[in-house]
Amino acid sequence: MNCQPTVLIVGDECHILNVLSGTLRSENYRLLTTDSAKTAVDIVNSRPVDLVIADRPVLNNCQLIQIVRLISPRTQCIICGATDSPRDRKVELKNREIEALIAKSWNRDDLKQTIRVVLAGKTKPLSSHWS
Repeated sequence: MNCQPTVLIVGDECHILNVLSGTLRSENYRLLTTDSAKTAVDIVNSRPVDLVIADRPVLNNCQLIQIVRLISPRTQCIICGATDSPRDRKVELKNREIEALIAKSWNRDDLKQTIRVVLAGKTKPLSSHWS
């Protein structure tokens, strides 16, 4: 049994996907990336995914998160957004079914810590059920 959480990064900008996956490569995660919201939905539909990090894919973040929640209600969700204001982030979190909102001007250590905290909300990663 593999206890590596599966993290799916979905974004419409190649350089953001590369930065996010590069930042997380040293962590103990099984990383999946796609620039397609449709592919992201197919991935979530075909295997357990512990965390989706969405960065404004063509299918907007709210729609993508709603579909992910329908397919896999236990999957945690983080959105990368353009807002840096703590007040704006609180409003975004309150209005969406997400665990965290990360400003695009993130700090690598803060990003890693946020992901650890979100994933720690589970007792066992969903992806550990797959071999």
